[in-house]
Amino acid sequence: MKKTFSRDRAASIVLKYLLQLISVALFYGVALYSIKSFWVHYLIKTFSHIYYVSGVFDSQLVTLLIVYSLFCYLANNFLLGLYSKGKGRQLILSMIVDELLLPLGMLIIIVYDDKTSKTNTADTSALYNIYVITALLVVKEIIAARLIGKKTDTDKNVKLKTR
Repeated sequence: MKKTFSRDRAASIVLKYLLQLISVALFYGVALYSIKSFWVHYLIKTFSHIYYVSGVFDSQLVTLLIVYSLFCYLANNFLLGLYSKGKGRQLILSMIVDELLLPLGMLIIIVYDDKTSKTNTADTSALYNIYVITALLVVKEIIAARLIGKKTDTDKNVKLKTR
């Protein structure tokens, strides 16, 4: 009986981390596809008056998005604890916000470059500014931690009447 319980527990732990690894890979794949196929072209076409030259952005983007995906996973799992049971909606909402932070950071850089640039051309590798995106991610984590903290504080204050 004890061997079965330990095997079930080991299998449960392996499946838990395998599902987390799959969610990080899915997040990375969606981010890579949406940035390369849609967001870069749409944001440049809509908001930019500067001609952007595609340089080494594609090869750099893969590495930068891997780091971004891992950072989002670590923040959601260890800072906010969203990978625990019963927090599925909060995790999905957090991942959607993480996906939308990348285009928001690129939009900030495009608007800034339009206002301050002295030339008519720029390189697309400048669109992924790691400082702006990290700052946006930190602000998101602080806001999310406060929202989750408020929700748990109100849950603690609720007193159940015993019968």
